[in-house]
Amino acid sequence: MPTQIGNLTFYTVEELAEKFKISPATIYGYIRSGALSAKRFGKHFQIEQSHLEKFLVGSGHEEN
Repeated sequence: MPTQIGNLTFYTVEELAEKFKISPATIYGYIRSGALSAKRFGKHFQIEQSHLEKFLVGSGHEEN
């Protein structure tokens, strides 16, 4: 379940992988390449919903 902080929504790599039915390694690859912006908190990445939406629009995919 995404994390809400104020009016911001954050997803973990695992949440996105499950949501889009792809492997977490694929999400990490997008982050490493700079295609998907993420913040690192300790050992974990968090992806803000607005960054996810930009990524999806830029890649030609739509969020379900």
